[in-house]
Amino acid sequence: MARNSSIYIVLVLAFSLLFVSVVSAYQNFCLEFKAANNDTKVVAKHSDSLNITGELTMEAWVYPTEILGQAIIVNKESTWEIELQNLVLKAAVNSARWAWEGGGKVELNKWSHVAVSFDTKEHHTFVNGKYQVSTSIPGKIKPSTENFHVGWRPC
Repeated sequence: MARNSSIYIVLVLAFSLLFVSVVSAYQNFCLEFKAANNDTKVVAKHSDSLNITGELTMEAWVYPTEILGQAIIVNKESTWEIELQNLVLKAAVNSARWAWEGGGKVELNKWSHVAVSFDTKEHHTFVNGKYQVSTSIPGKIKPSTENFHVGWRPC
């Protein structure tokens, strides 16, 4: 029985090393969005599943390389969006009013996890797992037929 366990451990270890060597051959697993030229665009065509009117969480890993006035992370135009404004996390949710609110600064040339959660009463911003600020915006999100965008905004 001990011999079978040893064989399994060796096979798992060999598979793990093979997987790590294959994965490490790739340098970059993410899309890069450049503000200077909008070549990199991700669009999901509108569907009813994107008409989220209640609770919503938007999150992403970001690695800003320059300070921009506005850097869209995700966007469903005039419905719900998150962005960096001069490296500060902001969100807009179209319920009681439409306004960019939020807080929490990210650093240049460093990976940061950003998240915004909306619970039909207020939205909360988080940077690297740390709570930043809440903004009162009660009500259901107004639906739209706009497409979903990652890394850019059509208007």
